[in-house]
Amino acid sequence: MEAALNIQKALVGLRRHSGQDSFSLQAAEEYVQLFTEAIAQEGLSPAEAALLRNSLAYAHLFRAGCLRHRGRILPAWRDDGRARSGRSAFGNGG
Repeated sequence: MEAALNIQKALVGLRRHSGQDSFSLQAAEEYVQLFTEAIAQEGLSPAEAALLRNSLAYAHLFRAGCLRHRGRILPAWRDDGRARSGRSAFGNGG
């Protein structure tokens, strides 16, 4: 079964920062914020909300990897927990 979600064009992709790539901590933080804000929208179908929660969980795992790479173990551990619980640092993820 394939899931798709229509996301406003303004939400597609992330900003690039000079001297950084898609795997930077700043990009990871933007992933988390992007999906947290998308989940907060009213009128999402259950399938859309589930897809966004899964994407948010992945974003937390991605950010945890960036944090671990920088030796920031406690914040990484918190993001691992948020990924498992579905909760975001910016509020409840669902």
